[in-house]
Amino acid sequence: MMLLDGCFTIELFRKFEMRGLIDVDDPIYQLCLVRNILRRDLLLFENQLPFFILVELFNMTKVESQQDDIVRHILNLVHDGWCSSFAETRRSVENVIVPWTFIDSATELQEAGVEFKMVNRSSIFDINFTNVVVEIPQLRVTDTIESPLRNVVAYEQCLPDAYPKYVCDYIAFMDWLINSSQDVEILRRSGIIQNWIGDDEVVNTMLNKIDKNIMLSVTPFNYSEISNKLNKHCKRRLNVWMANLRRNYLNSPWSLLFFLAAVLLLVLTILQTVFSILSYVSP
Repeated sequence: MMLLDGCFTIELFRKFEMRGLIDVDDPIYQLCLVRNILRRDLLLFENQLPFFILVELFNMTKVESQQDDIVRHILNLVHDGWCSSFAETRRSVENVIVPWTFIDSATELQEAGVEFKMVNRSSIFDINFTNVVVEIPQLRVTDTIESPLRNVVAYEQCLPDAYPKYVCDYIAFMDWLINSSQDVEILRRSGIIQNWIGDDEVVNTMLNKIDKNIMLSVTPFNYSEISNKLNKHCKRRLNVWMANLRRNYLNSPWSLLFFLAAVLLLVLTILQTVFSILSYVSP
């Protein structure tokens, strides 16, 4: 069975790279639906073949020597492809354990004055919080994204605690931000979530379901520093008051005009009171 599956996988990859090998009536490459199903099945955690078997079969069909590979299986290869660029940025802090606590949802953070911004970065996991702005790369949510995420999460959950859990930490952080369809809407309007499945509630349900299978380990949490900064920001009452002021009184030109008029009236009333007191004390 491993030999049969391995030969099929090698031929599949060869034809994908060398399109001249594809027959005109090849059923796999004629229908996009078939390729999507194969892509899903190749990434199922329970379907993984030892990668050295694929390497041996590949070497038997090529002339050049193949360099030794330490990849376990295709899912491991996909995981490394997703996480490699982000892992490089975390090298200096991956062994530092920082205490952290859960963060509020996107709606609650917005009410405390936090803003959300979509940024273009080499890794989708590269999230930052600077000057009350949470910067998050775009997540494209399609009907084919759930299965790869679930299987990569399953793979990370089976790794020893010494290994960083980049995808699990990312899913957990995003699930904390998203507790309702309103949270999804906030992130969608800021460009962080590109919703290709239509309903914001479906996105919320999907992330919640994936996060239920995640147990955060004792390894350093990749977003501990960001979580602590967000919680510190929300604990400052001045930030909450200023956010309420902007939301309730400064959200439109007319509201701003009325607010300034009210402030001016208050100042004039105070001045009148002060002058009245002074004229009474010192006529």
